[in-house]
Amino acid sequence: MLVNRILKHGKKSLAYQIIYRAVKKIQQKTESNPLSVLRQAIHVVTPDIEVKARRVGGSTHQVPIEIGSTQGKALAIRWLLGASRKRPGRNMAFQLSSELVDAAKGRGDAIHKKEETHRKAEANRAFAHFPFRLLLFHGNFIFSECILIFGLILLLMIDSTYDQKDRPWFYFISSTSLVMSITALFFRCREEPIISFSGNFQMNNFNEIFKFIILLCSTLCIPLSVEYIECTEMAITEFLLFVLTATLGVMFLCGANDLITIFVAPECFSLCSYLLSGYTKRDIRSNEATMKYLLMGGSSSSILVRGLSWIYGLSGEEIELQEIVNGLINTKMYNSARISIALISITVGIGFKLSPAPFHQWTPDVYEGVRNSIVGSHPSETTSVIEHPLTKGSP
Repeated sequence: MLVNRILKHGKKSLAYQIIYRAVKKIQQKTESNPLSVLRQAIHVVTPDIEVKARRVGGSTHQVPIEIGSTQGKALAIRWLLGASRKRPGRNMAFQLSSELVDAAKGRGDAIHKKEETHRKAEANRAFAHFPFRLLLFHGNFIFSECILIFGLILLLMIDSTYDQKDRPWFYFISSTSLVMSITALFFRCREEPIISFSGNFQMNNFNEIFKFIILLCSTLCIPLSVEYIECTEMAITEFLLFVLTATLGVMFLCGANDLITIFVAPECFSLCSYLLSGYTKRDIRSNEATMKYLLMGGSSSSILVRGLSWIYGLSGEEIELQEIVNGLINTKMYNSARISIALISITVGIGFKLSPAPFHQWTPDVYEGVRNSIVGSHPSETTSVIEHPLTKGSP
């Protein structure tokens, strides 16, 4: 972590040299184990609490939030390096060694930064109850998704409680959940984009348009499949659960603003798509479609996560899209060969999921074994949405 924070212009060997020289200078100054001094400096600077700005009800509040040891160490390293760069000195190794020695003794700008953070947290202790209120506040931005989650829970409860399955009620609950989600979208239109859940989601009118398309496709998918399901006498509950869960995954993808959500949300949709492809398990073509879809989807996911991991490392361990752009600019890695490899991996991974040319060879066999109502709705919605969060944050 320390090497990645020092790293600039992609010169990791230079970052290691700076650390080794700083360690030697610490040993010369203190005549003790330099690693113990380094651990002591990080331990002393590590904060127990962090103050974050939260906008609630038109005003901004400084809310103290407890943090874990990993996040606290990351903040301590960031403060130590920032204070080192501000110190006078001949080179970075000398500045870093001086700051680490001072921090181990309870002095230096990094210690002052920690004390200032604790003072702000103490002064704003009255807002310590805000995390629960913030959860309710941010929950308003995913109200449409919450309606679908409630519909899923209701379907599961009815299916597991009653022995006699009343099909009209299942159709009514799923369709009502989708229609209510569409209605909630119309009351949530806003002019300014809002970032919620600590930067994990971004809400704006552009995202709402995609969510409306997704909900509309899923709403049409259910009545188009009713006749086929009744003729084949297949289980209706599982089909509706897969449709609603796939819709939920793509809706979360619309507002994704970090790498984790960008990867997890499509996987939620993809897993349900695999199951929907093999829903008619007595059909040999459906089994073949599921097997090919699963193999290609798993391979594309591995390639995609490889590219995302490269982006994460090259940007200085940032996961939010805007922070990734800033990190690539700060580390001067935006025009390097490594970022090209990462973007190629992401393109190939998404290409196999979207199946445009030349990644479309496997698609006809899958479509041959899948119901027309599923093919006509869910592949179209993922094609229109899956590129959206990546393109809005691309450097």
